[in-house]
Amino acid sequence: MLGKHYLVFMRRYPKIKRNYTISNCMKKEVYEYYLEVIKKELDGKSSDKLDYDLFHKSEGMELVITIKNYNHKGGLSKFIHES
Repeated sequence: MLGKHYLVFMRRYPKIKRNYTISNCMKKEVYEYYLEVIKKELDGKSSDKLDYDLFHKSEGMELVITIKNYNHKGGLSKFIHES
């Protein structure tokens, strides 16, 4: 999986929405691979072949997330960042 995006809201408050994105690019091995591919491209040594198997691996119960801090009083992201 390269990534998925979700827009979540409560039916009671349809105008209040939260965006959630699952992206494997923050997973250590994928992030390092991206850096390697980018460096090769910048050095003029790019390859036409990418290791797509890396994006289809499943490694159990690991979840890598990024949480933006919106700094709203009583907000979940603020609570997580200040914990």
